[in-house]
Amino acid sequence: MKKVLLLLVSLSFIYSVNAQKFVWDKLNSGISSGNLYDIKFVNDSVGMAIGNDGSINFVLKTTDGGLNWNNVATASIDQLVRACDFVDVNNVFIVGRKGGLYKSIDGGQSWSKLNLGTNVDLIDISSPDAKAIYICTAGGRYINYDGVGWATKTVYSADDFVAVGFPTKNEGFLTATNGRVWRTSDGGDTWDTVKTDQESILGSHFITYNVGYVVGGKGMVKRTINGGINWSDTLIYPEDYKNIDFRAVSFPLQNFGFIGGNNGTILRTADGGSNWIQEITNITDKIYKIDAPSITSAFAVGENGIILKRRDASSIHENDFNTINIYPNPATSVLHIVHTVTHEQAQISIYNLNGKEVLHSTLTKGNNHQLDISGLTQGLYLIKLLSDESSSWGKVLIK
Repeated sequence: MKKVLLLLVSLSFIYSVNAQKFVWDKLNSGISSGNLYDIKFVNDSVGMAIGNDGSINFVLKTTDGGLNWNNVATASIDQLVRACDFVDVNNVFIVGRKGGLYKSIDGGQSWSKLNLGTNVDLIDISSPDAKAIYICTAGGRYINYDGVGWATKTVYSADDFVAVGFPTKNEGFLTATNGRVWRTSDGGDTWDTVKTDQESILGSHFITYNVGYVVGGKGMVKRTINGGINWSDTLIYPEDYKNIDFRAVSFPLQNFGFIGGNNGTILRTADGGSNWIQEITNITDKIYKIDAPSITSAFAVGENGIILKRRDASSIHENDFNTINIYPNPATSVLHIVHTVTHEQAQISIYNLNGKEVLHSTLTKGNNHQLDISGLTQGLYLIKLLSDESSSWGKVLIK
């Protein structure tokens, strides 16, 4: 009886999330050039987005769930940074080029540089415990902290690691760009190779020691449920996504998660990858990282300082805009748009409830617009206004 109930609950969850429509709002990061490579949230309100523009570091912190971001980088962060992780709300680590490792004990208000005695580029960091912190590097090395000191070990010099993930204090994985995956169950004292094919890996996420996902070039997404011993291709249809290089992957549950890549593409699954639904982002920038702290909260970062936040489209009201007014609503053949766009131009898109863009127009500064919607079928549509600073949504009913 318990198994039947669990199955019904699982099926109910899959149905409910697949029936819902979701959109990703562009947040105002305060930057428009350079890339953000990582984003992590320690709770629903506090998070950091990490990146640089080749000369200036971005260590963006929010304490209000992404509504506002402040660059808390200081002069002590003297190398270009690319990844971060929280031990708790106060203790945060950042890694970067040429052995750059930085720690804050006050939530990012101040930073100190830790000397690891190496100039190798640090790529990613995972901190499952205050006394268990793991870093992966170029050239096949990993660095770990055991509560006493830092130690460096070469796993395989031919591998350039792209990600490190420890679901528990002692159990973790290293993934390399050449397709190799390494596994440890003793805190990194010994490592096994559990994937050796040559498919390029650009990102990975391991939810437990048994369940994990890797993503890469040409639409590659693979899943393991036995710690990497076997890998199965998920059902990404090649005709739709074979030209997408997926870099971002985040699963708050073993079967429910997101992947992201080129052209602003974000897909979600509720059944471990057997089925995927594309979500609305209305951007063309590359997605580098997704962090989904829960099934109801998710963020993404990427090119040109992009930060996106996911929300249920049912929370969108008829007019959530604060810069434009759209009327009439309901409409029949023409939508009138009165706006106060302060930048040179903004993009307006109309989507059906399947997430397909059915109409697109550009709003120029100082102009009012009319949109011809006579070619659209009757029904409810989502409208998105996208500028260099932010995005907002509304709904319109076409009769």
